[in-house]
Amino acid sequence: MSGARGFTLIELLIAITLLGLLMVMLTGGLRLGMRAWDVGETRLANTARLQATQDFIRRSMTQAHPTRLEDDDEEEEALAFMGDDESLSFVTLMPPQFAAAGFAWLTFELADNEADGIDLVVDWREFDPDADDFAGEADPRRSILLPNVAAVAFDYYGDPEEDGDDPQWEDLWEPGPRLPD
Repeated sequence: MSGARGFTLIELLIAITLLGLLMVMLTGGLRLGMRAWDVGETRLANTARLQATQDFIRRSMTQAHPTRLEDDDEEEEALAFMGDDESLSFVTLMPPQFAAAGFAWLTFELADNEADGIDLVVDWREFDPDADDFAGEADPRRSILLPNVAAVAFDYYGDPEEDGDDPQWEDLWEPGPRLPD
């Protein structure tokens, strides 16, 4: 049988072992690629949600309505706009996703969630100009804008006192004669 052609058992075992190692490496590479794809999709979704939230806040603020309300304790009227470093409240046109027309009182703030985290939420209600607290008596409707945020900071640019000083960034804006710039 000196003229027989074919593979020896050793050659077959080596070929099968090499094929098995190649399959393990390909499977590991495929798993790594799928994990990287999932991480990329998650980051993209989070970035898109963050951008949509920023756009919503920006659009709502650009439509802020300079509603003047008279305070019984003060002689001058103040605008319905107030905020600190973690919350912001103002009157604006009712956003179309709220399925109502007219003006709304929006409050953006941080709220504790059930998973021991913090969410950025928006509370909204129809605006009642005759209410004592700017916002009316109706319970607000709440929507979560961003779940599990680390921090949110609102700052306001302008001169809240309007005494001729140069405008600057403030972390507190109380109802006054003008809106922040």
